[in-house]
Amino acid sequence: MLIHRLGVLAALPVLGVIATGQIPVIDGVLGGTSKSSNVPANSQLFSIAATTPGKLRVVENSGVCETTPGVYQASGYGDLTATQSIWFWFFASRTNPDTAPLALWFNGGPGSSSMIGLFQENGPCRITTDSSTVTRNPYSWNNQANVLYIDQPVGVGFSHGDLKVGTSQQAAADIWTFLQIFFSDSRFAKYQNNNLAIWTES
Repeated sequence: MLIHRLGVLAALPVLGVIATGQIPVIDGVLGGTSKSSNVPANSQLFSIAATTPGKLRVVENSGVCETTPGVYQASGYGDLTATQSIWFWFFASRTNPDTAPLALWFNGGPGSSSMIGLFQENGPCRITTDSSTVTRNPYSWNNQANVLYIDQPVGVGFSHGDLKVGTSQQAAADIWTFLQIFFSDSRFAKYQNNNLAIWTES
């Protein structure tokens, strides 16, 4: 039941990016990769929103999960390459976001979606028993920190692409690249000088 709720709720923030074509649908699979090298010219592969390597694609203040008035949230993709994108969800601190530390959250592995930590552990919302709404988590880590949840490596959760990651070192290289993209974006550049904490579970 909880997994069902997580699945339903995890889909909510991506509805906007699905509608705009940011998540590819390949061979009928959301975020999939083609099994054949002969992709027809009219395939959805060619009709999705173009990735821009080195840039973010972001939906801001969706109203999903963080419901505290005036608290900023953003979700989307950091495009590592034209075929590899890392999914993230950022929540500004409910208290002094300009000076609060930045906490990076990774669920275990690498290989487990960080949306588990967001929805079941330390994120700003909890899934309600009706499986279609959320309630504010008064104990969220973003009470005191800016929190960045990242699905990693490519191929985990909503992160997608043609990369096959086999080691933690390979995953770390992609996270390094993602963070360079994240901090170069004007919406998030101000956080690069804040204290940084890296949290994970495995």
